[in-house]
Amino acid sequence: RRSLAGRLAELGIEVGEDQVINTPYVAARELRGRPGVRCMLLLRDDALREFEGIETADRDPDVVVVGDLAAGFDYATMNRAFRAVLDGAEMIALQRDRYWKVGNELVLDAGAYVAALEYATGKQARLLGKPSESYFRIALDRLGVPPEQVAMVGDDIENDVKGAQDAGLIGVLVRTGKYRKDLVERSGLRPDLVVRDLEDLVSRL
Repeated sequence: RRSLAGRLAELGIEVGEDQVINTPYVAARELRGRPGVRCMLLLRDDALREFEGIETADRDPDVVVVGDLAAGFDYATMNRAFRAVLDGAEMIALQRDRYWKVGNELVLDAGAYVAALEYATGKQARLLGKPSESYFRIALDRLGVPPEQVAMVGDDIENDVKGAQDAGLIGVLVRTGKYRKDLVERSGLRPDLVVRDLEDLVSRL
């Protein structure tokens, strides 16, 4: 959350760390309510900050948390997670995005690795992030605002827009980031509003 707040500050958006809600924070908050739980964390170093104080274990964990590990998703890591889930560990997915955008290129996201582990183990991961309704509810509770007065702005027609609409929010699709017109048309989903970019959204507001 600290890094996200810092990146927003660079864009001229001043928010405090306590105003940011992301999936590592949500997962860590839940796991802290389970004393003695041992976790295998497939996360980048930055996201690991949210899990300080939680016991980690590469062998015999109670929970395998699958987040964004990027190039760290090598065979040895995936096989270690596979064996842990087979041996009875719960699998928690922070998100199921298929891809995201780095520079001008689309790259694989964590959802592909979650799907691989589900296929190999025959077990379903429990999703904590978008598009789960519970994730949006945590944000709504923090805001103290009814869902119909909140707009979710995102570049993913399924995880951002549909997830928000299912939770009762307004779903706004922005045509930047990983937005692809062909995927939106094939989805059959209808955003409440489509904008060119965030500047376009502000002008409409």
